[in-house]
Amino acid sequence: MEVVGQAAAVAQLVGNVGGLIFKIKREADTAKQNKRECENLVDYLSTIEEVLPTLPEDPEVARPLAKLGSTLQEAHDLVVACQKRGSFSKLFRASCLADRFREVNARITCDLSLFPLVIYTAIARRLDRMAQNDDSGTMAPAGAGSSKGKSSGGTVGIETQTQMVVSHVSCSGSDDDDNPRKLTWPEIAASTSNLAVVLGGGRSGTVYKGSLHHGGRVREVAVKVLKKHGRQGMEVSFVAELEILFPLRHDHIARLVGWCEEAEEERRVFVYDHMSNGTLRDHLLGSGGSPVAASWSGRVEVLLGAARALEHLHHRRATTLPAVIHRNVSSCNILLDARWRPHLSDFGQALLQAACEEPGGQLVPEAIGTFGYLDPEYYSTRRVSPAIDVYSFGVVTLEVLTGRPHVLVSSKQAGEEVPVAMVSSVLPVIQSGKLRDVLDARPSLVPTPGQLKALELVANTAMLCLWPQGKDRPDISKVVANLDKALGIIRSDDETNLLLSY
Repeated sequence: MEVVGQAAAVAQLVGNVGGLIFKIKREADTAKQNKRECENLVDYLSTIEEVLPTLPEDPEVARPLAKLGSTLQEAHDLVVACQKRGSFSKLFRASCLADRFREVNARITCDLSLFPLVIYTAIARRLDRMAQNDDSGTMAPAGAGSSKGKSSGGTVGIETQTQMVVSHVSCSGSDDDDNPRKLTWPEIAASTSNLAVVLGGGRSGTVYKGSLHHGGRVREVAVKVLKKHGRQGMEVSFVAELEILFPLRHDHIARLVGWCEEAEEERRVFVYDHMSNGTLRDHLLGSGGSPVAASWSGRVEVLLGAARALEHLHHRRATTLPAVIHRNVSSCNILLDARWRPHLSDFGQALLQAACEEPGGQLVPEAIGTFGYLDPEYYSTRRVSPAIDVYSFGVVTLEVLTGRPHVLVSSKQAGEEVPVAMVSSVLPVIQSGKLRDVLDARPSLVPTPGQLKALELVANTAMLCLWPQGKDRPDISKVVANLDKALGIIRSDDETNLLLSY
């Protein structure tokens, strides 16, 4: 009886929240001022409205649902207040109301962030009760769910969370044919010849080369099999990464083709388009004459593409999607396709920027990243903002200019080689106005005046990106504008020199 009563309470809360959403949408339709903020709120709530009926009737859901209801009540009161204000008051208070709308949207996002973990816990406990009932020969209570095949708490939990991610993106109007698709492990094994060819690997998993057959065509793919860092940790990481990757569509971001999840074998897999020309680092440190290593226009073009990828991530809020902070920008994670176009990859450490922003960025348990690229301020404060990606991109820019690795090895101390970030040795030289002393000689032993002008702009942009305080670094859009200008100067100079050579 207690379980039935709790389920009824949850059902009532669902009804209350649904009613509040209806009222907010109705009132927002007639709001005169802050129209854009109201429309953003309505769009946001429409997605929540789609998911509400799918929530399990479980006591675990009651608390975050009640908290969400309280926030929505405040949102409703705010929309009504907009209508009741006089014309002069509306005009005078427009900025303040806009801030309050953003604050309410931020609180709704924070409330929603609790649901995946709560749902996972609720389903896991429910299945534990079902298993105990099965062992004792008693019937599971009605509405407790069914176990189709041999499922576990992890299986249903991960599938439920994954379905929430997929449903959320589908509701946004994406083309289904363009969306990633769920794959089976036999498909993965067949596409990679049982994981025969290793392309690389890192902290999050190992990447294999494969060929995926679908719709009558063959697609070259890279298959990342996630490492097992404990079952629950792997599942949380998998869902978080899928939530970020699923809706990403950009010419300079590695495309997610599909995913695979098999809880019984603890397999979590992501499948991407294969980038046949390797990483930016391969070409900067290699001895071959690739287009990237051989010309300044090729190098700056790669930088510009990667910067545009970050710009897309950092400014997704313009499309009602939360911004993404990559947290692991490096020359190793900039991949080049068959046409030498750059693609930002490896979102295993990325996170969605919290709408409830705090001064200096949101606080995280630990600073994650690669030595040499890691923003010192982020490392000391553990506060995440887009500025940490800008810093890492500044390091990549220095790699492109100098052809040097992000970490240098100093002389031995106490019998051990000590790694030193390349920034500490290169940046002072650039700041002193001696850029030519550190420029890579492979593209040009003696840069032309036009090339040097463009490279000085790139170097100055890198210095701004590497400013100690994140608040003083440029927005990535400014970086894009500078690189675009520099590339234009180099191309114009190249064309002039080509004409003079005839």
